Amino acid sequence: MKVRVFATVLAGFEELLGANAPINKAFYKAIFKAAGDLAGGRTGEFARTLLAVAVYMLGVVSGFVWSVLVFQLVFCAVVIFTN
Repeated sequence: MKVRVFATVLAGFEELLGANAPINKAFYKAIFKAAGDLAGGRTGEFARTLLAVAVYMLGVVSGFVWSVLVFQLVFCAVVIFTN
């Protein structure tokens, strides 16, 4: 794990508890675990973002396809019934 992530979480706890708060070994272990969980949670964001963009683009494309399909069906119906 990166030291920067651990330091960020530790600084957050120090901001909440104060700089002179008594910190024991178990507290450092909990901070280290929390920092690992936070860092691990960020790694999946890029894949999740790509999936969201792909689903959005699929929706946009399918909307256009549906519009073109309906237009073609209406056009064919008009041509058939007017002849």
